[in-house]
Amino acid sequence: MTPNILAWCGWRLRMPQDWRPLRLEGEAKAGSAMIGDAAKARLKVSWVQVPKARAKRCWSRRLRRVQAERVESPPPRGFTDCILLRPQKGERLIWVGCAEGSGLVVELIYRRPEGRGRDDQVDRVVMPSLQAAPPGEGGTFWSIFGAGFVAPGGFALAGRSLHLGEISLRFARGKEVLSLGQVYPADLALSRRPLGFWLRSWPWEQKALRRFRPLGEDRPWRVQRRGGELAGLLRAGRKAVRWPLGFLAPRRVLSAAAVDLSAGRILRGELQSPAEPGEPILARAIGDMNRAEAEAGLC
Repeated sequence: MTPNILAWCGWRLRMPQDWRPLRLEGEAKAGSAMIGDAAKARLKVSWVQVPKARAKRCWSRRLRRVQAERVESPPPRGFTDCILLRPQKGERLIWVGCAEGSGLVVELIYRRPEGRGRDDQVDRVVMPSLQAAPPGEGGTFWSIFGAGFVAPGGFALAGRSLHLGEISLRFARGKEVLSLGQVYPADLALSRRPLGFWLRSWPWEQKALRRFRPLGEDRPWRVQRRGGELAGLLRAGRKAVRWPLGFLAPRRVLSAAAVDLSAGRILRGELQSPAEPGEPILARAIGDMNRAEAEAGLC
């Protein structure tokens, strides 16, 4: 079966097949995720992103807040230090890890295994797969609800919209804004709306200050990727404030959408930039969707 991966804000882990993210709060600098099954929450993940020089101090300060027995263990991939805390009261276990290379501090809170000799799913599935993304320009891997994305180097999370049938993420790098999304099932979505509709249908565009104006007609577009070629549409345009303030900070826009028949999904993206947006960036971002990290060049 396809691995049930949750990759978010520089960290990633594998969940049991019947587990799902139940709640996701915060942003790239700090936040938390509640993970569980249909019965109850099983695991809480919290993260803090700080400057690299402060990561070790932030990690040590978190350890001093809890009076508990400390158990040292080898750090997972990408982490430099980690400690497992076993409080004397209660049933919680707290794992705190520090990734100095990326300035990331991650905390996992879960319950002790019930009964002696019982194989806990956190220790058996989650902890061996936990890792922190190494710093670099190759990009950042994101995965949630079975949808995988690769944000190019330097792009940080600026917004998200997670709904059944439509998952969209927005990233920013300076004045550049990259929006990536997936719509499924593709056959149902295309039976109701044409492919051109998904070039501009973003959740955060409803109350946008700048209005979009197309430049020319939509043209056929193809994305080369391993295992085949994706066919879709490409649209160029311009975003600006309404008249008479249209001269204030205009943006060039390049939008693309393609249909992945093997996965039954519409893969789409949009790149905004003060200068001419780069089509290769958009093509690679769409081509790398739903691909393993090794295939996307992030291993």
